[in-house]
Amino acid sequence: MAYLFNGYRKILVLLLASAVIACSGQLAWAQLLQRIDPGVAVEDRIELKGSAAIIDSYNSWVTFYAPDIENNAAVVTVNSPYSRTVRLSDKASIKGDVYVGPGANPKRSIRLSHRSTITGQTKTLYEDIPLPSISEPNMPPFNEPIEGDMVMRKGQQWILDVDMHLRRLTITNKSVLTIEGNVLLFVEGDFVLGADAQLQITRGSTLDLFVSGDCKISGQVNSLRTHPRALHIYMLGRNEVFQTTDGAAVFAVLQNPDGAVHFDIDTQFYGRIKARSLKSAGPIHIDLDSEFPPLQFVRQKPRTRTTRW
Repeated sequence: MAYLFNGYRKILVLLLASAVIACSGQLAWAQLLQRIDPGVAVEDRIELKGSAAIIDSYNSWVTFYAPDIENNAAVVTVNSPYSRTVRLSDKASIKGDVYVGPGANPKRSIRLSHRSTITGQTKTLYEDIPLPSISEPNMPPFNEPIEGDMVMRKGQQWILDVDMHLRRLTITNKSVLTIEGNVLLFVEGDFVLGADAQLQITRGSTLDLFVSGDCKISGQVNSLRTHPRALHIYMLGRNEVFQTTDGAAVFAVLQNPDGAVHFDIDTQFYGRIKARSLKSAGPIHIDLDSEFPPLQFVRQKPRTRTTRW
């Protein structure tokens, strides 16, 4: 009898162990499924309008983006749990998955009209996607007096290879500002780039661009390097706008956690976006090979200034 009881006990232990392993496996799988890596993450709302308003994806390490390469791996998230926080109209499309805020009902939060489409799944977030806390750089020269305005308006071609603290940055009239080296640029006011102007980054170089005002982009930004990871744009102010118009092309990892992002119909954006809200009539191409930086920016090796503008 004791032998029979011990046998039953062993079977019971094995069954319990199997159940624990199964539950652990399911938990691990659930945790894996929760590791959402958005290319576009917003706090409040997303609005796409028009057949050119497409969010898709590509791998910049593999090849330059091409429309004929169908990549449906875009992940778009919105933290808000309210209704109609994701709105697509007039043949707009998201080629990938859309997640809405914790506790939301995707059927109420996502509105598709006039033959708009989402090719992937629509689900609910387990928790908010964190938006960054961006602080002003406080090492030299950024804790020193502002150096003034940088204005390029006469077809000038300048190379910038040092960190700078500016009041405003304006590049227009066929001017080209080229970044050489690993540069940090802090603009206290607006950054304006005209339709025939360029901000370019040389091979092997990077730019961390902090802007406290609006960004009004009509020209080419990092379009020769074409790797979004080479340019990180941090917008500091509240209710500031990052806007592209007039055929602009921008390759960047953009973060505007307290402001809006607007893209016009004839513009192109390549990279990743975090913002309070997003409105677009043009295409957004998520670069799967770029990553968002840490939630709090820290310059690893502050450099000593050698020259002044």
